[in-house]
Amino acid sequence: MRALQQRYEIIGDIRGRGLLQGIELVRDRSSKEPATEIAADIYRHCLANGLMFSVRGKFKNVLRFVPPFTTTNAQLDQATEILEAGMHKAIA
Repeated sequence: MRALQQRYEIIGDIRGRGLLQGIELVRDRSSKEPATEIAADIYRHCLANGLMFSVRGKFKNVLRFVPPFTTTNAQLDQATEILEAGMHKAIA
C-alpha cells in the first residue's frame, strides 16, 4: 500500500493494522480535499473485477479493506493489481 501511495498523489493517508487497512483518497494532499467521486469510480472498477471492499468515512472517500485471515500472498498481490488498475483508470 505504501508503494501505491508513492505512485498516486490521490492517496492522502493509509491507516490500519495487519490486513485491516483504510486508504483515504484526496484531491490534494495539502488541503486533504476528499476525492469522493474518484473513490466511487475505483470501487466500481474493483467490484467489476472481483475485488470487494467498502467505501467509508464522512465523505465516502476511504477504501476499507478487511480480507479474511486466510488470504494468501498471491491473493493480496492480485487485489493490489486490481486496485492499482482502478486507480490508474479513475485518474486518467
